[in-house]
Amino acid sequence: MSTEMTVFKEFETGLATLEESNAGMEFDDTPEGIADRRQWYKKLRKASNALDNIRKDAGAEYLRLGREVNSEAKSIQVRLDVMEKPHKDALDAIEAAEQKVIDDLAAAAEKEKAEAEEKRLADLAEREAKAQAIIDAAEKKEREAKSAHEAAEREKQIEADKLTAVEQAKRNAAEQAARDKIAIIAKAKQDSIDAANKAEEEKQEAIMQERRIAHEKENNRIAQELAEKNKQAEIERKEAVRVADVEHRANIEQGIINVMRMVVDESLNLGAEGISQEVIDAIVTGEIPHIKIVY
Repeated sequence: MSTEMTVFKEFETGLATLEESNAGMEFDDTPEGIADRRQWYKKLRKASNALDNIRKDAGAEYLRLGREVNSEAKSIQVRLDVMEKPHKDALDAIEAAEQKVIDDLAAAAEKEKAEAEEKRLADLAEREAKAQAIIDAAEKKEREAKSAHEAAEREKQIEADKLTAVEQAKRNAAEQAARDKIAIIAKAKQDSIDAANKAEEEKQEAIMQERRIAHEKENNRIAQELAEKNKQAEIERKEAVRVADVEHRANIEQGIINVMRMVVDESLNLGAEGISQEVIDAIVTGEIPHIKIVY
């Protein structure tokens, strides 16, 4: 602790006595012991409140002293600023002049560099333009030769395609006639097979329909039995929940009454306000089960 914190000296003397007494405190879990523990806890809380009041008063005094120190320092700083300003202004002017010389030299060097780069790019562009003109002329000549060759090849291909088309038309006619004949024979066979398959499918469908009807009747019977069993089970479950809930509430309420009888000592003649305070203290410290205060 800082040596300046003298405001707590007197409090620490009482705190040491309080700690010594607290170390030897023992309380029984009897109504009398619980009441003694409650009174001791209230005494400790009063000490905490007293400490908080000392802290607040001392904090306010230190804030006042801090404001006085800041005000005095500001007035002294004004006098120092008056002495410093002429020297600072002179140094700033010297530094600004030096920086201008440096900036001028840098600007001249940058301009010279830019002009050299511009000339280099212009020479490069001129050489590239001449080279591209030579390439373009050669490519144009090559395209013209290729175009003439492709035109001659197209003429040859057109004549060959005409001859191929005539031959293909003859082959297609012969193949189509053969396919038509085969298709007529295949259709007749398929019609016969389809008729036989349809008759068999209708027979199997009739058998399956009879089985579905019988299966559906059995399922309905089983479903009805399950529904009756489930209905009876639900009735029994609700009744069990109702009975258990009534017993549970009765047990909780009786438990609270029993603890309240121990907390409120009728022999003390506390009156309505005193009894109310005893009940609140018991709820805060958790002595009464199932009840709490939300601040």
